[in-house]
Amino acid sequence: MYKQIIPIAFCGIFMLSCGNKTAENDNKTSESNSETVNIKDIFKENGGENTQKLILNGEVVCDETKMGKIFTPFDAKCLQLNVQTGDKVRKNQVLAILQGEMSEQLAKEIKENEALLSVSVRKLQQCRQMYDAGVISEKELAEIEQENAVLKAEKQRLIKTSSLYGTSIKAPCDGYVVSKNIFQGSFVNKEDENPMFVIADISSVWILADVYAKDIHKIKENQPATVKITAFDDTVFNTKVDCIYPVLEKESKTLKIRLQIANKDKKLRPGMFANVIL
Repeated sequence: MYKQIIPIAFCGIFMLSCGNKTAENDNKTSESNSETVNIKDIFKENGGENTQKLILNGEVVCDETKMGKIFTPFDAKCLQLNVQTGDKVRKNQVLAILQGEMSEQLAKEIKENEALLSVSVRKLQQCRQMYDAGVISEKELAEIEQENAVLKAEKQRLIKTSSLYGTSIKAPCDGYVVSKNIFQGSFVNKEDENPMFVIADISSVWILADVYAKDIHKIKENQPATVKITAFDDTVFNTKVDCIYPVLEKESKTLKIRLQIANKDKKLRPGMFANVIL
């Protein structure tokens, strides 16, 4: 009887061992499927086949069509500065008042012109009376009138020139001061390559993304795209490839692509990082 029990017990242990191995295999299979599910998050369905999404690193930048760069028209000193970087401004708002280096000389010339013009006006009045009395000829009157007209034209030229060398700098559009290269009391140079102010309207923004050379053939204009801003996990923007830049970046050897996103609530700020999914 004991001899019959031993084989039965052995069989039971063998079956239990097999059952444990089967359970371990099932667990391994489950773990493997779990990893596959995570990987599938970056795949999409395309014509019944799973193809890997192209995920690009990008950045929010200002829409260049909605930017205004303001350069000084002359060498001048900033007499008054009304805005700082980050300020919101309206179109035609006065940002600064400049005083040109030539303004004092021009003011002197205008004063001299006005004195000459005053004398000319009195002389012209007298000559017209003399002409009516037959004392001077029509030719002599015409010469005095011409002299007076020249002085008037010179006065207008000087005033116009003076306005250029002492002027208010105004915002070209609604937006924000995103860059400022001028300070109260500082001097600005018309040869400076950096603008005094950069005003940007961020009601729409661009996304610039980098494409590696090996993936360039996968990109085309008007291609649908999804943009995720890393600062907002729950925010997704559907857009399209607006432009493919023609030249690779010198340092990174990547190609830039551009996408546009409406930003009426000003939620997106230039400088934010983004992921572009194609």
